[in-house]
Amino acid sequence: MSENKQLPSSGNGGTTDKYVWTQTLVEVNIVIPFDSATFSNLTKKDIKVVFGKSSLDVSIRQERYIHGDFFNAIKPDDCFWQLDTSVDSQTKQTKQSLTLYLEKLKKDEWWSCVLKGDAEIDATKAEPETSKLQDLDDETRSMVEKMMLEQRTKAVLNHKLQEEKERAARRREEKG
Repeated sequence: MSENKQLPSSGNGGTTDKYVWTQTLVEVNIVIPFDSATFSNLTKKDIKVVFGKSSLDVSIRQERYIHGDFFNAIKPDDCFWQLDTSVDSQTKQTKQSLTLYLEKLKKDEWWSCVLKGDAEIDATKAEPETSKLQDLDDETRSMVEKMMLEQRTKAVLNHKLQEEKERAARRREEKG
């Protein structure tokens, strides 16, 4: 793992100074929590989000808040955002966050970051969400079943090899 890459979070994403993100092989979700001291009583009219195929622009009260180029292309027409408001049960303070839903153009790869230049995760450590084989299309299911068979076969062969090594070691000890 590269020195400056984080391990992915439980949602296969990471954290920056302005947002937290998660991903599946199909989509990326970004949550931007707002500090009530800086941004209070936001409404949808205060927020402008522009999804480009390769860029994102988020403005709050007409000030650019997040801007950059995506790690990989998205489908802008399939993306949306929502402003969430909740009340902290202990402090009774109102908390707001902006959630962005991005649909990946390529649905077969993990992103290392959302925006180029942000802190990266080690995408090789990302773990796909669990799914049922019957949920997959025929071609994908066939490929997954083949991979699972290969894994089981390899595990059995490794187990047999280990047993044979142990037997050989015992024979050498008995002779020695």
